[in-house]
Amino acid sequence: MTGQTDATTAVTNIGLRAPNEALTAQLGGKTLTQGVYEVPAAATNLTGDLTLSGDADSVFIFHMTSSLITDGGSRVVLTGGVQACNVFWKVDSSATFNDNTSFVGTVLAATSISFPGGGATLNGRTVAQTGGITFNNTTVNNSSCATSSSSSSSSSISSSSGGSSSALCPSLSNLLVSPTIISSRRVDSDSIYLTWGPYSGTDKFTIRYGTSRDNLAYNYDFSGFSATIDGLPANQPIWVQIAARNDCAVGTYGAASLVGGPMLPNTGRGLSQ
Repeated sequence: MTGQTDATTAVTNIGLRAPNEALTAQLGGKTLTQGVYEVPAAATNLTGDLTLSGDADSVFIFHMTSSLITDGGSRVVLTGGVQACNVFWKVDSSATFNDNTSFVGTVLAATSISFPGGGATLNGRTVAQTGGITFNNTTVNNSSCATSSSSSSSSSISSSSGGSSSALCPSLSNLLVSPTIISSRRVDSDSIYLTWGPYSGTDKFTIRYGTSRDNLAYNYDFSGFSATIDGLPANQPIWVQIAARNDCAVGTYGAASLVGGPMLPNTGRGLSQ
């Protein structure tokens, strides 16, 4: 699929880059300028603030040689005009973002990505190559790079050997048709399951949802044609919309759909299916 192909290209590209510096496992308290950084395994990789300092053309690449784990309340802070679209995290295992983490960049995990505690914010994108992505009241903001006057600025990753850039910004033509929710159901008191399509040209989508049709407060990016959303307000109907996306933009959202209602006793089924 398109999303997995792009992710594999990006991961391969990052893997060819020699690190400028091998960091300690704990990134909290550091201020870094642009470069390629290798980070070893640890019980946690980010406690407190990591500050990335530079300008709009600065590119930061982090190779996490095992997992990426943040403590609750940790932050990645951008200063001097650094753009989230120029920050990349290659994670050789899984990524876990705990309560109220404020994170930045494109996260490319070899297995799974999870936001278990609720309240986290990601300014960027998530791609899990072999596992799932689990969100719990997570806010994801996916914005493209601002136009730069420098020829070195790009939302793509160029190969270290001078080859062509990876396809992180495919054609916008795939976004002209909004996907349709095919089926939806409540899984349990605070989870819903969705499928959508049929759709060709991309397997990347943005899902937004909330308890009111006019206030869809949460959103996240997903690769595939089905998703389970956990950590919802218990036993409440949820409004959902889905739009196709690529790594530069989000297309048109389809009509909002109402999913689930209070659980019927001893059945595992909601009032609205």
